[in-house]
This record gives sequence, C-alpha cells and structure tokens, in this order.
Amino acid sequence: MGRVGEFRVSHILAWLTIPPALYLNYEAATDPANMHFQAAFWWVKDVAAQYPHLFMGLFKMGVVLHILEALFVLVKALRAKVAPADALLWTVQTLILGGPSTMPFLKSLKPKGGKKEEEGKDA
Repeated sequence: MGRVGEFRVSHILAWLTIPPALYLNYEAATDPANMHFQAAFWWVKDVAAQYPHLFMGLFKMGVVLHILEALFVLVKALRAKVAPADALLWTVQTLILGGPSTMPFLKSLKPKGGKKEEEGKDA
C-alpha cells in the first residue's frame, strides 16, 4: 500500500490534450492569423479572427482556474501532511492539468481500508 497522498502521474490522455489545448487557445487569442495548427484547426482561426477577446478570456479563465486548483491541492496536501516532494509534484501537475490531477490527488488522501476501518473504530 502507498502512503497517503503518494504522487501518481495522471493519465497520458490528459497530458496529450490539456497543455496543447491551452497553448492553442493562447495562440488563437494572440495571433490567429499565424497559428501553427492552421490545417487541423482552420475553424478556430476563423472564429478567433472575429472574436479574439473571447479566446483571450477563455485562456485567462483557464489559467486562473488552474492556479486556484493548484493552490487548493497545495493547501490540502500540507494539511494532510503529505510528503513535501509529493505535495510539490501534485501541485505542479495540477497547475498544468487541472482537474485530471486534482481528482486522483483527492482520492489518494482517503484511507485505503474503506468502511472496514471505520466500522472497527466504532465497535
């Protein structure tokens, strides 16, 4: 059994989708005419050219939410007395990925025994 709060890398799909999506959103907001992914995301280029403030707002909102989630994870980890290295890794991963890191972190804080341990304490 692992220790409470032991770090685990999030699923590969989260790493393959979320950072590129944040980057694409930033690129669409700042310079839609010169997007690197024009062939794959031609429709983003067209919409971003018309509504650059929408894409910048979405990008800023995503960054703020990721920062808030990372701070939440850091505070939870410190209160749960998670090992400092694990707390740092969870915080950085949550800053990059957001929810796909936060949910496994919260699950890692729960005791592994489940209901049996709780029932034993009541008796």
